[in-house]
Amino acid sequence: GVDNVLELCEGDSNTKDLWSLLGGTAEAGGNWEEITGSTSGVTITDSTAVNFAGALVGVYTFDYIHAATGSCVADTATVVVTVNSLPTTTLAITPDTTICNGGTARIIVSNTQLGVKYKIRIGGVDAGSSGVPGNGGDITFVISPTATTTYNIYATDTTTASMCAIQLTNEAIVNVANCDFGDLPDATTDTLQGDYQTNLANGGPVHYIRQDLKLGLLVDSELDGQGTGEANGDDTDVDGDDEDGLTFFSSLNIVPGGIIRLPISITNGTGQTAQLEGWIDWNADGKFSGADEMVTNTNDSAFPGYVTINVPENVANMTDIGVRFRLSLEDNMTPYGVATSGEIEDYLIQIDCATGICLPISSTVIRGTRD
Repeated sequence: GVDNVLELCEGDSNTKDLWSLLGGTAEAGGNWEEITGSTSGVTITDSTAVNFAGALVGVYTFDYIHAATGSCVADTATVVVTVNSLPTTTLAITPDTTICNGGTARIIVSNTQLGVKYKIRIGGVDAGSSGVPGNGGDITFVISPTATTTYNIYATDTTTASMCAIQLTNEAIVNVANCDFGDLPDATTDTLQGDYQTNLANGGPVHYIRQDLKLGLLVDSELDGQGTGEANGDDTDVDGDDEDGLTFFSSLNIVPGGIIRLPISITNGTGQTAQLEGWIDWNADGKFSGADEMVTNTNDSAFPGYVTINVPENVANMTDIGVRFRLSLEDNMTPYGVATSGEIEDYLIQIDCATGICLPISSTVIRGTRD
């Protein structure tokens, strides 16, 4: 017979027929011996069913020995079986756990192996690219699920003929939520007068919607911030106007240094205490970072149905002023970033008053009027 080689993967449960692995035409009547390590010289009684299920990673050598008989000379043929290791299965997998419907999510696989290609799978079926090669560090998959989905990662060793492959132990679950965004104007990545952080790319606020927690009675979903010059992008979309939590009367008696009592409606059927936070950009710089610009930070456990707001002496006038209110089960939301429940409502108001001569006057509500 003629020498031959075979590569297997660690844990291969199949038995192998050594005789069928010989090349050429072998003379029957010989004996098989394993000549690997401590088993060297052991005669194999059944060469047609050698079980490698419990074999450790390594190289196993088998000789077929045929003694000289008649006109046939003595001959030895060798079959070398290499058992290759499987890719490491315990790598950390870190997904974006929740995304907004229509958005993208990342799945990061850490400490990947060189020479191993990683594929993303759903229910055992390849999804997405043909595979991403490991680099010794982190690799990232970008996905666009339309519903909550469980993802698995399949790893294949491309450095050996056996192409050993296995599914990683950890999995990634990406939840898809309907989301509510704000609509204050957001024209650039900066914060300037009339230019707030509203869009997702600029770190704008977003809430994962649940219908039992909202400002007012209505909430609708968007794919991203709906910033417009009049802060009405969330009101003129196909879902209609859902800004019904705050009531800005068509006229408000506002005096620099005075007090406003602003009615607010809250729907909370969660059985938990909800947090209400609000900001008014008194100096009209596109930010909500002034010392007096957080105008409320309360909860609804004993909410009277309105908030009392102190108007600063130096309030900007004759210009648009941004208003942002957020309701959530989370506290310390800030005017930006993700909240996993509730709703955001944005408004623009304008105080029509010349500096230094303000009396109790009328303020203009650019949008969100609720008489």
